[in-house]
Amino acid sequence: MDLITLIRSDNWTSYVLFAVALIYLIIRSTRRLRYKLHLIKSDIRYSYLGTQIITDGWWAVKAHPNGLLGERLAAVVPGTVLTTLVHSGIYPDPDVGLNHSKIPDIFHAGRDFYTYYFCNSFTVPNSWRSSHGARARLILQGVNYSARVFIDGKEVKGDAPIKGMYLRHTLDVTDHLAKRSTDECAIAVLVKPPDKVGCVDKGGQGGDHMIAKDVTAPFVEGWDWILPVPDRNTGLWDHVELCYTGPVALQHAYVYAGRVTPEQPLSKGAHIRSEVTLDNRTTKTWSGHITATIRPANKASSYTSVCQRRQPKPAQSTAHKQGPPGKEADVEACCSGRTDPDVVQWTEQVSVGPGSSLHSLKVCLMDCPALWWPIHLGEQALYQMEIQLRLDRFGLSDRIVQRFGVREVESRIDPELGGHTFYVNGVKVFIRGGNYIATDWMLRWSAQRYRDDVRMHAEMGMNMIRLWAGAACAREPFYEACDDAGILVWQEFWITGDCNGRGATPDSPVSDQSWPLDHGLYVASAADTVRRLRSHACIALWCAGNEQVPAPDLDAALRTMLPCRPSGDTATSGSSGHCPASVPHGLDCTRAYVSGSLWSGFGQGQGDFSDGPYGIQDPAAFFNPAFYRWPFNPEVGSVGVPEAETMRAIFPDPVHAAPPHFHQLPSGHFEEVPNAAWDAHKYISYGDPGKGVANQILLYGQPNSLEEFCDLAQIANYVQYRALMEGWVSGMWERFTGVLVWKTQNPWAGLRGQMYDWHLHQTGGFYGVRCACKPLHVQLNLHTLQVELVNTSRQALRNATIKLQTLCTGSSCTQAVESRQLHVDTVPACAVTRVAHGRVEAGPEGVTFIFLWLLSPEGQLLSRNVYWMPDKQTRDFCCLRRWAAGNSVRLDVQNVQVDEQRDSVTVSLELSNTHASTPAFWVRLSLREFATTLRAHQDLEQVIAHSRRVSPAFYSHNYMTIAPGESVHINVDFRRSSSQNAHILLLEGWNSKLCVPL
Repeated sequence: MDLITLIRSDNWTSYVLFAVALIYLIIRSTRRLRYKLHLIKSDIRYSYLGTQIITDGWWAVKAHPNGLLGERLAAVVPGTVLTTLVHSGIYPDPDVGLNHSKIPDIFHAGRDFYTYYFCNSFTVPNSWRSSHGARARLILQGVNYSARVFIDGKEVKGDAPIKGMYLRHTLDVTDHLAKRSTDECAIAVLVKPPDKVGCVDKGGQGGDHMIAKDVTAPFVEGWDWILPVPDRNTGLWDHVELCYTGPVALQHAYVYAGRVTPEQPLSKGAHIRSEVTLDNRTTKTWSGHITATIRPANKASSYTSVCQRRQPKPAQSTAHKQGPPGKEADVEACCSGRTDPDVVQWTEQVSVGPGSSLHSLKVCLMDCPALWWPIHLGEQALYQMEIQLRLDRFGLSDRIVQRFGVREVESRIDPELGGHTFYVNGVKVFIRGGNYIATDWMLRWSAQRYRDDVRMHAEMGMNMIRLWAGAACAREPFYEACDDAGILVWQEFWITGDCNGRGATPDSPVSDQSWPLDHGLYVASAADTVRRLRSHACIALWCAGNEQVPAPDLDAALRTMLPCRPSGDTATSGSSGHCPASVPHGLDCTRAYVSGSLWSGFGQGQGDFSDGPYGIQDPAAFFNPAFYRWPFNPEVGSVGVPEAETMRAIFPDPVHAAPPHFHQLPSGHFEEVPNAAWDAHKYISYGDPGKGVANQILLYGQPNSLEEFCDLAQIANYVQYRALMEGWVSGMWERFTGVLVWKTQNPWAGLRGQMYDWHLHQTGGFYGVRCACKPLHVQLNLHTLQVELVNTSRQALRNATIKLQTLCTGSSCTQAVESRQLHVDTVPACAVTRVAHGRVEAGPEGVTFIFLWLLSPEGQLLSRNVYWMPDKQTRDFCCLRRWAAGNSVRLDVQNVQVDEQRDSVTVSLELSNTHASTPAFWVRLSLREFATTLRAHQDLEQVIAHSRRVSPAFYSHNYMTIAPGESVHINVDFRRSSSQNAHILLLEGWNSKLCVPL
């Protein structure tokens, strides 16, 4: 008899057998796999209060249809069944080579094949067991797709079935824990795959689309950029937590500021509104009081830091009247008379009846708060509100801490362009961002990985991340990192055009707007997501779907939960559905909601497929006014082959690692022919013969190895993505209001559309974007060959100087063409200026290098940029190889400093090209580590050969071309490692090479 039959059986003997077997196996296993409970909040006087995360010690066992238990495997939680199977060596790593084809797909293997129990044990605090009236909740932060929970063999029932990837599930386990004679408990979670797993045999965008019938991530059936996920992400993909409280628990804290502008806090302060849900699972009405405390959460919000920037206005006292947040008469001047200028605190009485109730706290008037700004517009000041609930005749029942930022985000439709325009604190923000899928396709995530992902975007200078609806499964650390970095987030709700009504094809003929089938589960999941995220300063937009709008009743429900619309929006999504009375009203009224990514000022604005294109372009095309006709493009993408070392890690088989062949067509253009392994990893070509786009790799000559191919690919990546970003910002406010790259990353070892690879190594495209997205930036319009100055900061730039130098490679040596300076009186804030007399011409022969430096009135370097233009005769860069071979450059490194902190290391140095009259072309920096046994007494080439790249490492400059006489200051940041390895910084260019020991 299987476990399911045992559980469902009315025979008490079956229950006993199941319980005994399960408890025995869990306890026996956890003696070998030690569990760990992380206490993430607690109170010394009430030591049981807090949330415990069950981390280490999980193991998984297959729920066989014809047997009791399968083989025990050490499980990865958070993770999926496939994560555990790969971790245990049952199946090979699907990120490598063609291993994916060796893993059974669930459509053919069946749902039972990937149905597993995840088991562990935990210890109940003695102090909780001895506290009369205390309660305990088990919280499943993320389950895909359905689950049943057992404690000591007894099933724990909740208010509703456990189902849905995006819905947190809370179970009251008070009775299960309180009646035990021992402190240690066994837990088992039976996790089943999605109900509709779909068939992926014919490929396509979302396979046969059947996965969209469930409330889960559609990308798991595969897309044109990713293979299908064999188990459809079945598993415990987020933490399992135990929350110990008193009789009444605090949930869903929501903190936000009223209307703010840069001037508003100076005169009136900021009105901080907050609410919290009081959950009373007893039959008694409790009286008590809530104490709310606001204090700085980072240095930028401290009182001292604020006072350095503005003179605070004395606090004003006003009367307080109990009522819902939002009324000016309800203001409590909580900052008056406080002894600590960084702390605001107040107390209010409450009475809590049985069940859940929403409590709106008094409105707090904060004088002189620091504002939260997106990156490059100001600092990211953050505060935290701590709410404590104390009950009469009980004491502290619960407490909750919520971070927030004082800021206002508005969406408006530009009346002239018709484009969606974002304003933060009253300042218009030009959006330069990217589409983000997920950190990992098998949902292996960590807080550190999310921080690294977000830092990658911040280092590029991007100010928005769109969480694409086909996944949209980021967890709390992702949003915390975006708050810290100043990255705006566009949050979507799992509807895609391909699967939900607009993607029918001959191979996948069914695509239905009415999906998912369970509308109630979708609405509940969306509401839970809003409650979870709405206090984050980074959230800028709610959007239901990618290239599609949801079913009318779902759209109506979302509009009820999120009633704010973009100002001036005339988009019609066809929403005329009825909203059920059970839908919560006004969960967030501080950001706009739009029904789909191609409505409301995005793309054409009324739903036409008007995003893209998604392939290689002539770099100059991005500057051409005819290239893209709509003001905000939510998706425009291109190539993304990583570095050669990454490629060899993906393809350890040399046959698989071989780069594509080039086949010349009758038109004279070249067609790339990749092998099966590259094709499986979704490689796309660096040329487009059908559109007349020359192969951007062959422009530099035929590559003779994987290393040469990948090096040329990095040049093409750099030039392509720099031109994309520069082309869009060139039309800022005249033609465009924003752009989002498709995509910035891949959640697997994919080969297209990425600024950094799955191993966290940046491509050339990363540094192309980083160059283009500086707040003060000098650039060359590749369509007009006119020099432009871009200012995306809040301050005007005055009396700046542009230094321009032009060199050409000539027949054998580098020749100076011209050198001049251009004066710029004023570049207004958030504007582009075409520089007078700033047109540039190519040199008479060979490749022309154009160096641009932007200098402040004091001579400080504000921005640098360099372009190379093709030979006028051949229209390519092939002569660079011969030129580089005959014009070597000796680079100097000076002022090397290594600053070691507790968790990080920063290397700074000056890199100079002072011994030659020729540029150092395409210098790549690589921070590498190696065993200390290979130190200086070994040959340098041996050290390099046995070293490996540090991952991740963040370089202030990389893939550089350095002018004669130029010095570049470089910083490299990386995390400290527990190993005692030594480090070197390797610099390799086309005509230079240098190794710096650290």
